Amino acid sequence: MRIQRTSQIVTVAIIVLSVLAFGCALWARYYRNVQEGTYAERRESSHLTDQLAAGSDRLTGAVRAYAATGERKYYEAFQRELNIDRNREQAVEGLKQLGLSLSERQLIEKAKRTSDNLVHLENEAFQAVASNDVPRAIQIVYGPEYDTAKTTIMGSIADCRRELEGRLTNHALEVARHARLLTNIALSALFVNAATMIAALLLFYRKRVVNPLAGLNLSMRDLIARKSGAEIGYQEEASEVGELARSMEKYHITVEEAERQRWVKASVAEIADALQGAEQPDEDPARFLAEVRRVIHITGLDTLIQIV
Repeated sequence: MRIQRTSQIVTVAIIVLSVLAFGCALWARYYRNVQEGTYAERRESSHLTDQLAAGSDRLTGAVRAYAATGERKYYEAFQRELNIDRNREQAVEGLKQLGLSLSERQLIEKAKRTSDNLVHLENEAFQAVASNDVPRAIQIVYGPEYDTAKTTIMGSIADCRRELEGRLTNHALEVARHARLLTNIALSALFVNAATMIAALLLFYRKRVVNPLAGLNLSMRDLIARKSGAEIGYQEEASEVGELARSMEKYHITVEEAERQRWVKASVAEIADALQGAEQPDEDPARFLAEVRRVIHITGLDTLIQIV
C-alpha cells in the first residue's frame, strides 16, 4: 500500500477515535451533571416534605398547647404559621416545581387538603377555649377524628417522600450507568487511539518512511564518495519510497553515462593531442604505434575497448 494512502487512513482513524473519545467524555460529563442534579433534587424533595410535615406539626402543637393552657402566645403562634410563615403552602409549591409524578402529586394534594380540613377542627378548639369549654377543646384536638386526620396527613407525606426518593434514586442510578458506560467507551477509544499512534510511529512511519529515507541518504553519500559496491536500495518497494529510489537510480545511471561520455571525449582529445606531437609515422611506424598504445593505456581506453 502506498504511503500517502496509508497515512490518510491512519490520520482518519486517529481523528475518528479522538472525536469519539472526546464526544463520549462530554456526554459522560453531561450524565454526571444530571446525576448530581437528581441527587440535589432528592435532597430538596426531602427538605420540602419535612417542611410540609413540620408546618402541620406546628399547627397541631400550637392548638394543643392552647387548648391545654389557654395562653395567648400559642394562639398567635398558630396564626403566624397559618397566615404568615405558611410553611405548608411553600412546601407544596416547591414540590410541584420539582416535577412530581401523578401519584406523588395526588399524595401531596391529599396531605394538604387533609391539613386544611384539620384547620376547621382546630378553629373549633379555639372557639371552645374562647367559650371556656376547655374539656371540649381538648377532646377535639386529642380526639379520634383529629388523630385520624393527622395520621392521614403524615402517612400521605411519608408515602410521597418514599416514592420521590425511590424514583429519583433509580433515575440517578440509571444516569450513573450511562455515565459509566460512556466513560468506559471514552477510555477504550483513548487506549485504541494511543495504540494506533504508537503502531503508526513504530511500524509504519519508522519502518516505511524514516528508515528507507535514511538508507537512501546513506546510499547517496556512498555514491557521491564513489565507494566501491555502493548502490541504491529499496527499488523493489511499491510505495513512494520505491519510486524515489528508482528515480535516484535512473539519475545515477544518467550521470554515470554522461560522465563516461565526457571521459571518452576527453580521452579521444588527449590521444589527438598526443598524436599531433608524435613524429611522422612513415619515418618510424613502430615508434608511432608505441606512442599510440602509451596514450591509450594512460587514458584507460584499453579497458574500455576490452569491455566493448
